[in-house]
Amino acid sequence: MPDAARSLRVGFDSEADFRREYQSNIANGGIFVATNVGFDAREAVRVEIGLDWIGEVVALEGEVVHVVTRELAGAAATPGVAVQFTLRASDLRDRFEPLLGKAISDDEREAGDGRRAARRAQVRVPAIVRTADGREIEGRTRDLSLSGALVGIGEHDVAPGESVVVVLANPYADAELELEGTVVRRAPAPAGAGTAVGIRFDVEPRDARTVEEFVEAVRAAEHRRRLGGITGPIAEVGIENLLQMFGTCAPRGTLRLVCGDDEGVVMFEQGMLRCARLGESAGRKALARLLEFREGTFEFEARTDEAAYRGDPLPLDAAMLDALRLLDESQRPGAATLDPAARLAVDAAKLRAARGELSQSEEAILDLAAVGMTVGKVIDVIPEPDEEIRQQILALVERGLLAIRDAG
Repeated sequence: MPDAARSLRVGFDSEADFRREYQSNIANGGIFVATNVGFDAREAVRVEIGLDWIGEVVALEGEVVHVVTRELAGAAATPGVAVQFTLRASDLRDRFEPLLGKAISDDEREAGDGRRAARRAQVRVPAIVRTADGREIEGRTRDLSLSGALVGIGEHDVAPGESVVVVLANPYADAELELEGTVVRRAPAPAGAGTAVGIRFDVEPRDARTVEEFVEAVRAAEHRRRLGGITGPIAEVGIENLLQMFGTCAPRGTLRLVCGDDEGVVMFEQGMLRCARLGESAGRKALARLLEFREGTFEFEARTDEAAYRGDPLPLDAAMLDALRLLDESQRPGAATLDPAARLAVDAAKLRAARGELSQSEEAILDLAAVGMTVGKVIDVIPEPDEEIRQQILALVERGLLAIRDAG
C-alpha cells in the first residue's frame, strides 16, 4: 500500500476489551472505526490498532468497504468507516499472538461430547438438507463453523442422529460446498420461527482445507456486509417507520429483515424503490408481506447491489402506500382463506375447452397447479395481489377447472 494512504487509529485499554473486539470483528477480517473524518468507499487505508495496556501498536492495511455518514447518525448510527483487512484470518492471528504471549482466538472450545468444536459465527446463507429418506429441504444457516452449522428448516422434521447431506451456498461468490453430516440436536426457537437443527460435519482429513477455505470465505463476506451496519429489533420501530427513517436520511440503502426463517430485503435509491423480495415473491407483494413482520431483527447498510434491481423503479412513498392497501385488503373480514400447503388438481378436459376464456393470471394459476405447486407457491409466484389470486383460485374451483386437495 502506498505511504500516502490515510491512517485510522483504534486503541484498547485492556486485553479483555481487545479480545472481545478480536473475536467479534478482527478475526473475521475487518473492523469498524468511529470517526467524523470523511473517507471514500474503496479507499485504501492503514488501521493502527493500539494495544495500549502493553504499549504496542499493530498497523494493518485495508480498504474502506462501508461509510456511515453523519446523516445516518440521526438514525441511531455511529459515524465512521468499516474497513476490511487485506490479511487472512490466520495471518491476523499470527500478527497478534506473539504480542500477547498466548492464543487469542476462540476458534476451538470443548464440545459436550468431549470433542473439539470450532467457533461458530452468525451467518445466514442458503442451505439444502438432503435426508436419508430422499427429502430435499431448503433452509438457511443461522450460524456456521468449521465443524458444523445450525440450519433453519421451517416446519420439517429431522431427528437427532440422522445422517444427512448439507449443500451450503456462498451467495457472494456463486459457489457451493456439499458435506456429509449428522444431526446432533434440535434447537429451541421462538414462536413462528420454525425448526432449526444442529448438524455436525463429517469431514475427511483430505477435505479439511477445502472446508476451511469455503467457511472462512463465507464468514468473511457476511462479516464484510454487516460491518458498520445498523441493527436492531423490528418490534421497537416497525417496518414502515424503518423505511421512512432510512429513506429520508440515506440516499440509498438496503434493509434486510429477518423473522424466524423468513428473510426479506428492500433496496432503495434516491427515494425510489429498486427491489423488494421475500422468498419467491417480489415487488409490492413482497413489500406488503414484509410490513406484516412484527418480530425479528433488521439490518441496514447505506449501499445497494445494483445487480439485484428488478423492474422499473417506483417512488418509495407510493410503493409503501400501495403495499399498505394490499395488506389491508388481505386482512379484511370475509377475505378468502386457503391452506398454503394444499395442492391443486387440474381437470385437463375442462381446461382444454376453456383455454380461450381464461385471463392471463388464470392461465398462470392453472399452469403452475399442473406442475404440482402448492397454493402458497402459486400465490407467491404470480405478481397479482394475494387476495385477487385466492379469489381466482376459488372461482376456478367453482367452474370445475381446479380441485383443492388436502396438504401432504
